[in-house]
Amino acid sequence: MRLGCGSDGGELAAMVFRVQIQPTRNRLANFLAQTDDLIREENRRCVAVAEKTAAAWSEIAAGCGLRNRTFIRDVDMFGEAEALSSAARTSDICMVSIGPEQEIDKAAAESMLFSSGRPLLIFPEANPLRDSGTFERIVVAWDASRAAARALGDALPLLIGASDVRILTVVGEKASARSGQGAEVIRHLALHGVQATVDEVDAAGRPIGQVLETYMNQQDADLLVMGGFGHSRVRDFLLGGATGALLKDPKFPVLLSH
Repeated sequence: MRLGCGSDGGELAAMVFRVQIQPTRNRLANFLAQTDDLIREENRRCVAVAEKTAAAWSEIAAGCGLRNRTFIRDVDMFGEAEALSSAARTSDICMVSIGPEQEIDKAAAESMLFSSGRPLLIFPEANPLRDSGTFERIVVAWDASRAAARALGDALPLLIGASDVRILTVVGEKASARSGQGAEVIRHLALHGVQATVDEVDAAGRPIGQVLETYMNQQDADLLVMGGFGHSRVRDFLLGGATGALLKDPKFPVLLSH
């Protein structure tokens, strides 16, 4: 199940997939292994699981008093990520949990980040979001790039509600991240009623993902906000260092925008 949620007081939407495997066109394989029969049986199983999952989520949402919309969508095998990206374009923010054994989670997150045009909130499957639904301590990774600016804007409603906002610039890791850049972010946020603090950390040769994780732990922060970096060649994404590390194995909630 993947979630796309609206703003406060809005609607929480859950999409459940009925993955449909297409019949084979290999007559010999079908004759020897009855592959079409196996495919039909698996498709029936997928339908039953999807309907059960959708009903279970609707019951959970109703019990929590959430305004919820649950819908089931038929997709071909390996078409989940594209379907998610398309549906995400009319959501305020999209949520994906990433676990070590679910490769589809990473693929779905990559697709939504680069194709949906909407901010993406990822969080570790083993460490779900807090019950309060709020982020009190937020860190904004800032290098003055376009993607970082987009993330800052997308996260503004969350920053307004936070009690502690820190602007982090990691110097010595990329040429675009320079000392003193956080001052303009402080000015901008102050106009929206957000008081923030600037911190600068020298990467000192460490991978950017490691630097961010260490800082988040030191601050006991609830959420990291950052631009998602990557280059697309047809459908192949070359992820930036921090983006790739966080999508592979997030240790804490991360709001990414591209």
